[in-house]
Amino acid sequence: MRRFFTILLFVSFALCVNAQQWVVFTNLEPSAPEFNVLSNNSQEVKFEIEIPGIFCTDTVVNGTTYSRLILPGGGAINPAGLPEIPVIETNLVTKFETNIENMPITGAIISIDNKELTTNEHGTAVISLIDRTYFYTVSKAGYIQFGSELTVAGESQTVPVIMDKESYEITFEINIEDIPNPGVFCVFELIFDTDVYVIGFQINQQQITLTSPLSYNGDYSYRVTIDCYEISEGKFTVDDEPQTIIINMHKKKYDVTFEIKDINNFPISDAKISIENTNINTNEQGTAVISLKNGIYSCTVSKTGYIEIDRELIVLCNTQTIFVEMLDDIGVKNVKLSDIMIYPNPATEELQVTNYELQVEKIEIFDVFGSNVVVTFAVAQIDGTNTIDISHLLSGVYFIRITTKNETIIKKIIKY
Repeated sequence: MRRFFTILLFVSFALCVNAQQWVVFTNLEPSAPEFNVLSNNSQEVKFEIEIPGIFCTDTVVNGTTYSRLILPGGGAINPAGLPEIPVIETNLVTKFETNIENMPITGAIISIDNKELTTNEHGTAVISLIDRTYFYTVSKAGYIQFGSELTVAGESQTVPVIMDKESYEITFEINIEDIPNPGVFCVFELIFDTDVYVIGFQINQQQITLTSPLSYNGDYSYRVTIDCYEISEGKFTVDDEPQTIIINMHKKKYDVTFEIKDINNFPISDAKISIENTNINTNEQGTAVISLKNGIYSCTVSKTGYIEIDRELIVLCNTQTIFVEMLDDIGVKNVKLSDIMIYPNPATEELQVTNYELQVEKIEIFDVFGSNVVVTFAVAQIDGTNTIDISHLLSGVYFIRITTKNETIIKKIIKY
């Protein structure tokens, strides 16, 4: 976002005036010659001069005083004491023209030949100069000062000058809630007028600092986008001052819907779902909704008369529906611990189920929500020990349901 200034320089002829001791030729003191430009272009300059009179001035050289004849507004080219050759000095009228993208710059200060010029509303300024080389500077508040040489050589000329706007460091401090997942991408957009500056990068820390040199005063806006975070937008004004913009990025929330049913697929109302320190209850349709940020949560589903379910809930940048089938605890209440043994618990490879007085008809293992049967075991020993292979199961919490001739037994097991 860089813009430039151009200064144009035009040259024509003029005269320098000296006020000295006048020699009276008429009743009036002679005035300086009148110099009028008739026409000029890059090839020639046509002008006329009217000389009303001359004057003399005393000059001391090596102890000798000489009187010299000089044209008003002119001078002499021979040393004092030699025949006089009066001359008229030729000066150049230098026109400076400043602009930024073809728009005039008002109030630029041009310093040249111990003089200062100020550009007008058209971005121009004029000065008269004689033939030689000059050093000049152009300056204005809010712009970087420009300096260069200018050679006047007896003809009109245009001198372009490019200036840069001063820039001001704007620092953006982006504070991110929690450390983002590895490889998360951040997009930073800076908007000024119709210009849009965009930068994208991966982030792996909670605070990011960006610094941008801005050259133009005015109103800016920004937008920061990070996967799984709320979009942050804002505005700020640049006014010849550096500044720091604080941007806080908050995790986006996603709806998690629970659908709770019994083993007969009927909805369970008023089941309590506890997540961290928040409790919600299912409605008549057996559903409940909670909004959660990305993360891993401990979740418990409970209701009187049903086996309580504990599990981890993972929220990762999307909405989701959790289906839960709750098992009643009637069978558990009626069973004697001495009638059946399940070991080892926790287990890694195999699970032993030993029954003494009960006749086992079916053994099933369910996931933590009781909704999916992950193992159906064909009973080999009705009244002995059955070995169940669980090596293929992922580590976690499961339920084992043992159906006997007269009742159902449900117990929680842990797979390592």
